[in-house]
Amino acid sequence: MIADRLSGFDTHQPNRELFGQALANFAVPFFGGVLIATAYHMVRIDELRQTARQSRLDALVLLATLVATVVLDLISALLIELSLYLTLRRTRISKRLVPIDSEDTLGD
Repeated sequence: MIADRLSGFDTHQPNRELFGQALANFAVPFFGGVLIATAYHMVRIDELRQTARQSRLDALVLLATLVATVVLDLISALLIELSLYLTLRRTRISKRLVPIDSEDTLGD
């Protein structure tokens, strides 16, 4: 009722509104199928396999991002992906660092 008063129209036709919502609910699954088909054709499965073979870290981040995007909203999934990537990358880099002797100096 409040939205009707704010709209400035004198008459409200709830039957037309419900009919429009029913039509939209009927049409949406068809667009969902188109979106899934488009996403399927955009992803190159062979490149995903190659990424998984080259770097387990990247494969783990990719899989976690995929699952989080499906289960959660996109912003939360990206925050999870970024924090996971930075944590794992930092751990991986710290294992590769070579300890520097305190007696050595750079540039000598």
